[in-house]
Amino acid sequence: TGIIGDTMSYARLAGVGLAGFYLASAFNQVAVLMPELLGVVLGTIVMVPILIGAHLINLFLGVLSGFVHSLRLCFVEFLMKFYDGGGREYEAFKLKKPKSVIIGEKT
Repeated sequence: TGIIGDTMSYARLAGVGLAGFYLASAFNQVAVLMPELLGVVLGTIVMVPILIGAHLINLFLGVLSGFVHSLRLCFVEFLMKFYDGGGREYEAFKLKKPKSVIIGEKT
């Protein structure tokens, strides 16, 4: 790939990290609005599940993102620099059945 491709790939990872930060920030802003809109008691009761649920979703997405993007970097970009494919092309298993033609009347 080269240095530009590697730099762009890591810039993509930085963008994914920033997206997680801004998502968490948006969740916090929505939760802070609840006491102002619904009153202190009801707003706080609504705010806590919003914060817990939204940040758990963000945590799950962050963990999944870290796993998927690191695998992608490892297999697609890093290992392809050293892998020299040899051997034979993959051919799926299949039943080789001879073709036959039946000549005669329909029954």
